[in-house]
This record gives sequence, structure tokens and C-alpha cells, in this order.
Amino acid sequence: MRGMWSSTLNSRGLMSDIPIAKNRRTSYENFVAVCPECGRDSIFNRASDLHTFEPIAGREVACLSGYCRKPFRIINDSVNNAHEMLIFDCYELIERKHYMNCILSLAQAYEVFFSFFFRVEFLYKPFRSAYRPTREEVEAALEETRSILFPLSNRLQLDNEFDW
Repeated sequence: MRGMWSSTLNSRGLMSDIPIAKNRRTSYENFVAVCPECGRDSIFNRASDLHTFEPIAGREVACLSGYCRKPFRIINDSVNNAHEMLIFDCYELIERKHYMNCILSLAQAYEVFFSFFFRVEFLYKPFRSAYRPTREEVEAALEETRSILFPLSNRLQLDNEFDW
């Protein structure tokens, strides 16, 4: 079962062909890909295996099957926000009739959403309309700082080595 191939640089800086896996599904917690060599599902946990919760545009991994272990590249991750991914995970939980887990996932999705909302409202928006000095004001403040920090060079009108 062969998939697409990608030419990338290996650890020695030489071009090598690495097969590209087709992702079966992505979730908030896992990235499931089909190994292009053996055809088995490899389930990569974002925290323990991939060490990131950021969307994956392309990453080289090894098959998790005990006898295969061949390298391949995973691509096409979901770029949804964390709360959306938690809600999308509920569809699979409902199909499996895991209703309590679905409710917990929805509660966590609300928690993540409101955490993001409050962070934006209270940390970022108040500074959106904050006073921003003009270039002339910044240069005047910088000149004043220089005159305080370097009084001798300022009195002697010497150029200092520091490029402020």
C-alpha cells in the first residue's frame, strides 16, 4: 500500500524520499494516520508523542506498529480552535454511545472557549486603544535616557559604541 512521496532533507542534510501518510482522523488529543508501508493505523498522542497541540502542517514520524517502524510524513492536520475540536470529538463519542464522556467533552469545550474569551477581553482588548507615542516622542525619550546613562559621553559629545 503505497501513498504519496515527499522529498525532504534527512539528518545529514541529504535529500531523501519519505512516504506521506493519509490522515484518518484528527482530534484535540490524537492524530491518527495510516502507515503508507504496512497499512496499519498509527495513533499519535499530541502531548506524549508529538509534544505539541499546534496544528501540524508536516512532520516526520515513525510507524507505531511493532514490526514496521518505517518513517513517514504526516500532513493535513485540523486547524480548528481547541474548543471546536472538543465539540467535533463528541460525534464519535455519540456513535459509540459514550454519552457521559460526550457531556464532559462539551463542558471542557465551554471551559476552553470561555478561557480564551476572557483572555482576549481582559488581557488584550484593554491595550488595543492604549496610548502609543509618536516617533518623535520615542526618540526624545531615548535621547533623555542616553543623557542619563552616559553623561560623560554626552558632555564630551562623543559617539558611543552602543547603537541605540
